[in-house]
Amino acid sequence: MTRCEVPFPETSTVDVVESRLMAEHQENGCLHADSLHLDFSRTEFVDLPALLHVISLLVQRRRTRRETTMALPIGKRPRDFLQIWNFGQAVKDATDGSLDEVFSPEDVACLSEDINNAVIRYSVNWKYDGSLQRLLSSRFFSLLSFFANRSPGRNRVASDESERWQHELIRAVLDRHLGRPDNYVGSRIVYEACTNALRHPGATVVQTASSFLIFGKSASARSTGYLTIVFWDDGVSMIDTLRGAIDAGKSVQALRVPALYADYRFSVHEYSGSMLHESPMRSDYVPTRDTPDDLLLLSTTFPGITRDALGEDWQPNPSLQTSNPELNAPGMGLFVLVNTAVDIFSGRVTIRTKGLRLTISRDVEHQETRYAAKVTKYNPNSPSFLGNLVTIRLPIRLDRA
Repeated sequence: MTRCEVPFPETSTVDVVESRLMAEHQENGCLHADSLHLDFSRTEFVDLPALLHVISLLVQRRRTRRETTMALPIGKRPRDFLQIWNFGQAVKDATDGSLDEVFSPEDVACLSEDINNAVIRYSVNWKYDGSLQRLLSSRFFSLLSFFANRSPGRNRVASDESERWQHELIRAVLDRHLGRPDNYVGSRIVYEACTNALRHPGATVVQTASSFLIFGKSASARSTGYLTIVFWDDGVSMIDTLRGAIDAGKSVQALRVPALYADYRFSVHEYSGSMLHESPMRSDYVPTRDTPDDLLLLSTTFPGITRDALGEDWQPNPSLQTSNPELNAPGMGLFVLVNTAVDIFSGRVTIRTKGLRLTISRDVEHQETRYAAKVTKYNPNSPSFLGNLVTIRLPIRLDRA
């Protein structure tokens, strides 16, 4: 039996976690080892996308009957975070296994502790005010799981999750920290992200969570923190679902919307950071059999592009039916999500799937293009990422906090 151990540093964002895993895999093939130990004992900060990446890896290795264990951070701050965000239950939900298969008895006990004291400590450490602390206590931000084969219809799940973000307390918090239309987070970002995840073929579980991170006062009072919202599903990659429709000879353009087309600065990079190529792109592009995976992934966010051009499996967005009916059509979901996050909230959207990562943001370097779309290609010898992870990051201002 081959056994590998991967230690993670004090700051373990998703980029750091992936970098460590890729480096260790290139050196000793750890991701293919019979037994893999993920050592986060030294970690003082871990972000939500990193947790979902770890869960995806746990599920992937469990399906291939490979053992994976994990050591939790020993520090109080990161352990508080894992307790409040219900990480233990999320692991159980996704793997359909027992926590003691992954964690030591001490770590299992930690994940099961009462969160009241953890909420108080976390609120002080991250400068959460009364409203944010109340949401924290109710586990509003914590990891939630939806089961495709057990949940009510997709319409109900997405609507319920959207409505959860429409309650008075969370909308007041969003208005205070983000400004702009506070109802758009629930009705456009959360609804479309949830619907997208639930529609992926083969998905058995969908997980979501969110967090506010407030860093501290800066001289400009700008971009001093952010709201992160994540959705992960264990279904077929959105690259493969769109390519499957193309290969089957189906149309993947549900409608043309010239008023919504925009210019992109599209770049493709190796995981090492070196750029492979950069080119202009416009969102009126319709993918074909010859479209490479990197461009195919970007095109899933273009208006009107969908594997379901006839709308047979389409789920309308109730909030758009009267306010913006032109956006309420097949192939518009990811476009609405990106448009809201990037154009309205000045944030960015990242999609991790298969062997690629796509990040879309405003193009601040070139005035002639609206968006910068960067694709990172991972080592083809590494295992493909299981499922689809969508991360939405919206900046907040401390002068609104």
